[in-house]
Amino acid sequence: MREMNFDYEQFAKEFIKQMPGNLTAISLQDFVDEYLAFVESNRAPKTYEGVKLVCKHLLKYFSPIRKIDTIKLKDAEDFLESLKATAPKGVYNYHRTVRAMWNKGIQWNYLRENPFAKIKLEKRQNQKPVFVTEKMLIKIIKYINIETVRDVVLVAFYTGLRLGEIVNLIWQNVNLKEGLLTIGSSSFQTKSRKQRIIPIHPKVQQVLIKRFPKVIRKEKHYVFSKTNGCAYTGDYFSRRFKRACTKAGVDESIHFHSLRHGAATRMIVNGAPVPSVQKILGHANIQTTMIYMHPDLEDLRAAVNRL
Repeated sequence: MREMNFDYEQFAKEFIKQMPGNLTAISLQDFVDEYLAFVESNRAPKTYEGVKLVCKHLLKYFSPIRKIDTIKLKDAEDFLESLKATAPKGVYNYHRTVRAMWNKGIQWNYLRENPFAKIKLEKRQNQKPVFVTEKMLIKIIKYINIETVRDVVLVAFYTGLRLGEIVNLIWQNVNLKEGLLTIGSSSFQTKSRKQRIIPIHPKVQQVLIKRFPKVIRKEKHYVFSKTNGCAYTGDYFSRRFKRACTKAGVDESIHFHSLRHGAATRMIVNGAPVPSVQKILGHANIQTTMIYMHPDLEDLRAAVNRL
């Protein structure tokens, strides 16, 4: 009978770690490394990049060798206050990220409490998201001289897809015969972690037919790929779209995601049921979809005239 190797020392460490009242002392640097590895394996690439930025700020503000259980409420407040000076809007996202990070530290038995969970930032004013109209789209497109970028912009506006969903769209998930796109696969996770199927708009159909390859490879075959077959980064399209917006003289607050806002607003204003728009956009919560319900100005004027 073959003798089994059992690491008693490692077992003892894990057993002690799980015992109530016994915290594992860990430095901020080690915690950051471990948490980033967890996020990279379990979250979307964009989420990972956001967490990496927060960790960079943490390591710059606190000593990397400082034990994380020594970071108390006052330390947490001072850290967030330091971020307000350089990122008054971003501090809300930083707070949410570091709060989740410390909650994970509690689960891993590195911490007993989360000082960041005790902090409440002042409420921000809710603002309607800026969106691209079809008239604006036509104006912007004139300043885009790269066909692939034009195609991606059109697809974004007439599907409401996120940029990450577009650059990761593969031909294996395009059904031109049925007029359907499958968003999400085993190799690409959507933001909600749920696969969804959406109808193809006629303008998107034209783009896809034009780009349809002679042979679809068995491996991942991106709809929008470089000459070497690799996928583009989202930044490649967002930067070029922003340049076109500047040349077109549209609102400075317009960015690539505004195309998605434009699709949502256009569908709802034209009478599409909100639950249907929710499914197309892939929102987990219908309240997120509801922000695109813009009141008709004529109705508002009629109401004011009744004063």
